[in-house]
Amino acid sequence: MPEGHTLHRLAGELSATFAGRAVRVTSPQGRFAESAALVDGSVVTGAEAWGKHLFVAFEGGRFVHVHLGLYGTFLVHPVVEEVPGPVGQVRMRLEAGAPGAASYADLRGATTCALLTGAERAAVVARQGPDPLRADAEPDLAWERIRRSRAPIGGLLMDQSVLAGVGNVYRAEVLFRHRLDPMRPGRTLRVSQWQAIWTDLVELMREGVRTGRIDTVRPKHTPEAMGRPPRRDDHGGEVYVYRRDQRPCQARVQPGPARKDAQMSRYSTPGRFREHRTVLVLGILAALVVVGVALAPRFTPFSSLMIALLLGSIVLNPRQLPWFVVWVLGMLTIALTLQETITIRTAGAAAVQFVMCVIVLATAFRRSRLGVAGFTGESMFVDLRDRLLRQGRMPRLPEGWHVESELRSASGTRFAGDFVVATYLEDDERLELVVVDVSGKGDQAGTRALQLSGAFGGLLGSVGPEMFLASANDYLLRQDWAEGFATAVHLSLLLDTGEYEVRSAGHPPAVLRAAGSGRWSVLDSTGAVLGLLPAAEFTTARGRLERGDSLLLYTDGMVEEPRRDLEMGLDRLLGEAEKLLCGGVDGSAARLVEQLGSRDDDPRPEPCGGRRPVWGAGAGLWQDSRVADVAQW
Repeated sequence: MPEGHTLHRLAGELSATFAGRAVRVTSPQGRFAESAALVDGSVVTGAEAWGKHLFVAFEGGRFVHVHLGLYGTFLVHPVVEEVPGPVGQVRMRLEAGAPGAASYADLRGATTCALLTGAERAAVVARQGPDPLRADAEPDLAWERIRRSRAPIGGLLMDQSVLAGVGNVYRAEVLFRHRLDPMRPGRTLRVSQWQAIWTDLVELMREGVRTGRIDTVRPKHTPEAMGRPPRRDDHGGEVYVYRRDQRPCQARVQPGPARKDAQMSRYSTPGRFREHRTVLVLGILAALVVVGVALAPRFTPFSSLMIALLLGSIVLNPRQLPWFVVWVLGMLTIALTLQETITIRTAGAAAVQFVMCVIVLATAFRRSRLGVAGFTGESMFVDLRDRLLRQGRMPRLPEGWHVESELRSASGTRFAGDFVVATYLEDDERLELVVVDVSGKGDQAGTRALQLSGAFGGLLGSVGPEMFLASANDYLLRQDWAEGFATAVHLSLLLDTGEYEVRSAGHPPAVLRAAGSGRWSVLDSTGAVLGLLPAAEFTTARGRLERGDSLLLYTDGMVEEPRRDLEMGLDRLLGEAEKLLCGGVDGSAARLVEQLGSRDDDPRPEPCGGRRPVWGAGAGLWQDSRVADVAQW
């Protein structure tokens, strides 16, 4: 995906070519035709980038918002004799000038191409972190997020809500330049380290804007300085570690394997001393304990060795920990021989310490199968948890709509079987949302929920609404899990018209409240549980949300209780919902779950609401002309 320097360079080209000129805006492909007609013939006032987002500004306060994604291109031709006909799938074309001195630019394959108002542009910008290439950037905002996060710094630098514009290449290179492990938790960084990273990114990315490519090696490591051939790669530029696995390290001039971590390639090449520094420090600490036992036995109990053992079990990697335990056992043996007299109490203390070493050693062998140590493993799971929770956040919707959502775990863990995934497709002005209940309870369902949330997040918006549940069912069948089924309810809502489609797969039915009558009705959307039957069919409930209507989606935890019929649970749910109308929308989610939530259920996506006097739960959506309140528990 193009990184921030590419977008800023493109913004400069667009401004230089079209700013101050009336342009013809068309959509040869047709997907942007209606919006293009609204700004066709308008004067372009400029173009600017914020992170990986590009905004082309037109007179009248309108902006074309572009996100290139993985495959998008925006090619600018400043001066041509004659503008040629469009080739391929051109989403948007800008044209200006007369034959002989014409200019044009073609946008293809972009993830986003949408016409926004000033308020809508501000909403997109509000979701971004500070951009190192912008003069108005506030790096302290990113630092506040980083210093409180237990997620790996490599992932935080790629999180566009933390830092805008930094991609995989700049992230990998800047961490190597500052000798920082990409898996190091963000909150362990010092402010001076963050300031050095920020300053370095500003300089590197400005150079990228100037040259149009990413160069990150220092002057002493350039091809000319080292007498080596230049790098040959599709990405171009001279770099230290990105896409250089198993190649000579240009900072050490000797082979150094890169390391790839987590779900994206995070490249680093730690030096040998830095890699083994922690185990050396702990080994010296254990040896100092033995020295203390020899020189001052009255003040140095040999059980102090357990401090080093405990620290080692937490921070050492699976390769180092077994050898360190062997070292501690050796130190323990020496310390035992240095005792003046070995009493029963001394022998008992030594035996307990030997048992502890054996336990840690067994734990080390178990960790070796996972390939992660204590803090590293914790950071990975925190990152996975945060990714799961981020997918469940309700997206920011166009002006006039409101979303309020809450996700609470009844068992106290974030890894459990209920989850929600939502996305907003700006081109179609469509909200896609799915609430899923994975088979199993608590942590047993957690790993399947993590996998499915990623898979469903990829499907949502990528396939048509009518194909989503069928595609999800096919995916589950391919997993061949012993207990691999799930229930789901899927909502597709057109925000410009209020038209909706609801499909269910073995899930409790969605319910609709008509504002005119004040009555709740169950939507007839049925289908087989996901992961059980091939070629399953799913019936669709269609309708239109009028002003004040509410649509509720929920999981069984809100209506299911021992020795109680589900219909009684649903009646109670709707009764409590009506009562909460008097309390207004804000906080209605938490109040309803407090009233109905079972302590033994999975984490439940919980209610949210709209504008007074209209109430809803889950993902509350409202517009000036209508209200859609979507609830999930």
